[in-house]
Amino acid sequence: MRTFTIRRAMTLTGISVLALAVSAGGAAAGPKGKQFGKIAAKACAKERKAMGSEAFGELYGNPAMPNCIGVTGGEARSDAKNAAKGCKAEGLKGKAFGKCVSGKVKSELAEDSAETVNAAKDCKAEQEDPAFADGHEGKSFTEFYGTNKNGKNAFGNCVSGKAKATA
Repeated sequence: MRTFTIRRAMTLTGISVLALAVSAGGAAAGPKGKQFGKIAAKACAKERKAMGSEAFGELYGNPAMPNCIGVTGGEARSDAKNAAKGCKAEGLKGKAFGKCVSGKVKSELAEDSAETVNAAKDCKAEQEDPAFADGHEGKSFTEFYGTNKNGKNAFGNCVSGKAKATA
């Protein structure tokens, strides 16, 4: 009977230690991921407001906002790695380091967003241009930019190409 109690106590202790380790690891990783999501959500909201819901939806597909946040969150992570290297090279530590990285990430995302918005406006104008085919080998906007069988990705391809060209 005594061995059962000791074995049970050791098992419960082991489970408790494991649960504590898992929750501590999750807590350490959580805020960083959430922070990228918040930054991405704000950038996407600004982008949607600047280019209009219709163009935003055409660019990111359905559901547009989660798709935008997914793309922008990845860019924010990449930008953060680059920013961290730069801020570290400046010799910053603590809060100053965090503010430096955050500022650089937000600045880079704003720059990328502005390029995307400008490209989307250009593409929207091309899409609505009745003489588009005259300057593009007789092809419609959808035929010229679309790469899948129904051409639904034409607007996104146009925006992506123009944004990359300005970057």
